[in-house]
Amino acid sequence: MKSKWSTAYRLTAAALITSMICINMAGNSYAGPPAVSTDETLYVNLDYYGKETNSSVVKGVTLNGIRTFSDYGTYNDITNMSNYAKPVIDGDTVIWQLPEDAKDRFYYECQLNNGEVVLPWDFDISYKLNGVPKEAQDLLHADGLVEIDVDCIPNKNANVYYQNNMLLQVATMVDMEDVNSVEAPGAQIQSIGTYKAVLFAAVPGQKKTFHIEISSHDFESSGIIMMMVPGTLDQISDIADVKEAKDTFKDSADELLDGMNEMLDTLHNISDGMNVTKKGLSQLQGARENFDASKDEIISNTDASIDGLEAANQKISQLAPDIKANKQGLDDVNNKVNTLVETLQDSGEDFYNLSSSLRDLKDSLGDLQNGLEESDANQITEEIKDIEQQLDGIQAVLKKLGSTASPSQALSEDDLKKQAESMQQLMSDMNDVLDDLEFSLGADAVAKLRAQLQSVAAAGISDPNAATLVQTAAVLSKILNSMNNILSSVRYTISGIDVEGGVKDSKAVVSKLASISYDIDTTIGDVVSLNKTKNDNKAAFDLMLDDTAASVEQISSSTNQVISLFRSVQNTIKNNRGSVEGGTKDTLNGLIDILGKAADTSTTTGKLKGANESIRDSMDEKLDKIADDSNLLEMNLDDKMVSFTSDKNPTPSSIQIILRSEEISEDDVNDNAVDIEPAAVDVGVWQRVKNVFAKIWNAVTGIFS
Repeated sequence: MKSKWSTAYRLTAAALITSMICINMAGNSYAGPPAVSTDETLYVNLDYYGKETNSSVVKGVTLNGIRTFSDYGTYNDITNMSNYAKPVIDGDTVIWQLPEDAKDRFYYECQLNNGEVVLPWDFDISYKLNGVPKEAQDLLHADGLVEIDVDCIPNKNANVYYQNNMLLQVATMVDMEDVNSVEAPGAQIQSIGTYKAVLFAAVPGQKKTFHIEISSHDFESSGIIMMMVPGTLDQISDIADVKEAKDTFKDSADELLDGMNEMLDTLHNISDGMNVTKKGLSQLQGARENFDASKDEIISNTDASIDGLEAANQKISQLAPDIKANKQGLDDVNNKVNTLVETLQDSGEDFYNLSSSLRDLKDSLGDLQNGLEESDANQITEEIKDIEQQLDGIQAVLKKLGSTASPSQALSEDDLKKQAESMQQLMSDMNDVLDDLEFSLGADAVAKLRAQLQSVAAAGISDPNAATLVQTAAVLSKILNSMNNILSSVRYTISGIDVEGGVKDSKAVVSKLASISYDIDTTIGDVVSLNKTKNDNKAAFDLMLDDTAASVEQISSSTNQVISLFRSVQNTIKNNRGSVEGGTKDTLNGLIDILGKAADTSTTTGKLKGANESIRDSMDEKLDKIADDSNLLEMNLDDKMVSFTSDKNPTPSSIQIILRSEEISEDDVNDNAVDIEPAAVDVGVWQRVKNVFAKIWNAVTGIFS
């Protein structure tokens, strides 16, 4: 069968080998002291169904002039593939000491336990013949449609670097001489002579199932080759920019959608307010309809109100004589008060003398107190003489004032009471008029007029100024009585002082004199107050009467103005009620319609919010799908490669993994190209180097065998 293979597949194999070697020997850079650089290739044999049977790693070391270096890993066996040097093994440390004449490129193979390296993908290969599942061995020389499914399952237990950065290629070769057709959905199929190469690819972390259909009358398979290499092309650096752009886009979209939702919530809240306004306008429309239905009755009532206002105004006019009569009565009372005040004013000098005499008397009593306390008989005698002279002078003033006080009796409380009753009747009549006005105009319209009337009543005969007129005479009488009592008390007190026989109980006399001095102070205050009252009373009382007359006139004038206003309003309503009714109706209907349509956005805003969330969910779903379906966006050229055998090893220059399943062929037992066991016989250094490349050659060309 091998004789049927053409030179084409060998050229293809050579190209693949050259590509692998170029990858493994990709430019080494030096920074600081030179160090060895290592390329690692992991070879894994799989059975027919993708289960690992054995594995080994071949390390190609560029020595850079160094002859001693260390490697780390747990190995079952180590084979020098370049010379005769033997490694020194200490636990997981392998030390190589190479001869000085060693070539600068050094290879060695390390046998591993199965599962020693956790691969970024696990594989499950299954087979069918004409739609019926079959064992792999049963397909040899089969005639029919052979289906091969390769399930590639990401392994979450693998090193994170392998999960995020290793690209997967799955390939097989089909000899078309014994095959009718080849179908491989999603694969790249290339013709190479009589062969077709089927090549699949997967990005890091991607779960894939590759399906191959081969219609053959004599089926054989060279097995499935899997190759894993890290993405190191410069274009992969753009993936980091894509990831950043994706995150930025998602954040910006979230902010945009959140802002739109807030705006829609605001519109929804506004629509609630519009519904309330619409309801209010509907109620206003109902009120307009009620008003329109009652307009004739309203006009009739307005006519009645105007008639009532005219009647009230007539009553006010009729009250004018009563107001004048009350003013005359108040003038009579005022004349009596004036008589009293003029009498008191005529006695102004007497009041002054009385006040002065009282102060002198108080001073003399004070001197007498001091003399009594000091028990100076001569001083006491002199002070008593002075006091007796002062008492005689005060007695003369009181006698004169007593004769001028009698006219005050002409101002009686009966006079004031009668005048108050007359004023009260006038206020009652005015209140009746205001009640009529209130019935016609309403309480609010009459409130100002009623306040004016209350102000008049407050300033009337019951005002404290009026009461002061009656109290004036009583104050004068009180002053005279107080003075008579003071004179009697002083005479009685000084009469009990026996200067020649010695002052007895001087403390009691001093206390009595102090009490008399206090009474004198009180009386002086009453005299001063009386003077002020008589000077202030008339002007205040006259002002009160003038305000009353002005208020009544203002009420009458205001009523006339109200009547005129009502007539103007009535005429305006009658002349324009048709236009107002139609315009108001149309305006209200238009506003209700506009607000109704505007408020109907609640359903629309709900739909828009739902659409926003659908957009967000769809966008998140697609973005999450990209992230969940693979680790493509996690690829990063800046991540350091990780050695297959130990984290202690320096970062390799390159890494790759080559896996191959068993062939389905007559000679698959001894010709599995991935089996790179070292030669059993020592064939020399150059032969070993040759074997390295021969095994790599066989690993690829085995696809075509």
